Amino acid sequence: MDPKRWKQIDELLDAAFELEPDKREAFLDQACAGNEDLRKQIEALLAADERAHSFTEAFALEAEAELMTNHQPGLSPGQAIGPYTIVTLLGAGGMGEVYAGEDPRLKRKVAIKLLPAHFSSDPGMRIRFEREALTISALSHPNICSIFDIGHQKGMDYLVMEYIEGKTLAALIQNGPMPVKLLLNLGVGIADGLAAAHAAGIIHRDLKPSNIMVVHCGRARRRRLRHVARR
Repeated sequence: MDPKRWKQIDELLDAAFELEPDKREAFLDQACAGNEDLRKQIEALLAADERAHSFTEAFALEAEAELMTNHQPGLSPGQAIGPYTIVTLLGAGGMGEVYAGEDPRLKRKVAIKLLPAHFSSDPGMRIRFEREALTISALSHPNICSIFDIGHQKGMDYLVMEYIEGKTLAALIQNGPMPVKLLLNLGVGIADGLAAAHAAGIIHRDLKPSNIMVVHCGRARRRRLRHVARR
């Protein structure tokens, strides 16, 4: 989809989100007059958003626990997806699987997120996924994980992100109470990253300790915080 079309969809969708559900139909009647294809895309995204909210809010924690216990990875080490090579499974949850991978062209590690099959089979969710990836890829902030690529292969949609070396905040919390100075530094980093995402119109819907990476940087072992922003 060309950038102008994306911009049009993005603006109309944002305007629709600002309205109460019972007022959206009248808005789309006027905004998409004579363009049924555009209207169908907006309606599909609105419906996908409602399904995503329902899924993440009602079932995400239960699904994540079940997947981490009994999960069979969809990809195997050495398998290729697009131009990337799978190294190992890093984690799985209700919103998909995350793998450590390698980009053989640039000789660098990457993180590859494989979306759940029911997302890939839903046209509305796929459109929403591509729209979000395009929006998030425009973010440039030291506390936000960078997105490198998106792709689709044999019914699988995937997102390629910066591979971050470090520990999750969840892992650090398990070690017991954290020093106040470190806690404050992490809090400032989280707030700073979220502020940058919010300024770009992006809301992180799954912000939790397991989605926050704490990285040791440089000789002074300064700590950076990274998180994946998702609308």
